[in-house]
Amino acid sequence: MSNGHQSWQVRVIRVSFRVLALLVIDIVVQIVNIQIMGLDKYLAPAIVTLLGMLLVVALFYFLISYIEEATNAVLKYVVELGKTFKYRKTAVMAIIITLYFLSFFVYYRLWFNKWIGFTDLPTVFSGKLIK
Repeated sequence: MSNGHQSWQVRVIRVSFRVLALLVIDIVVQIVNIQIMGLDKYLAPAIVTLLGMLLVVALFYFLISYIEEATNAVLKYVVELGKTFKYRKTAVMAIIITLYFLSFFVYYRLWFNKWIGFTDLPTVFSGKLIK
């Protein structure tokens, strides 16, 4: 395998992992927001809003700082394994795509309060997509 081809695969894996990490961070923030909104029974809305803003900034600040470290660790692992096993980068991409599907299901659950499965996908995407 040429270095140019390997470099292309590593770049695709790097971008895919970063996008996935941002989606996961957003899911965590949404779950935290749901929990914080439940505090309006005990705290004034202004305090709940400020607390929510503070937690969102803290989560993004700390989690984004780890994206680069995690990306580099995954890429180092993939490159090292790629030297010994054929199609290792393809397997990593398959795992990343699977994680994208899982994040889709979690987003669907958070936004529409309903779990769906792979068998439900044809019905979810059938019919009118724009109302």
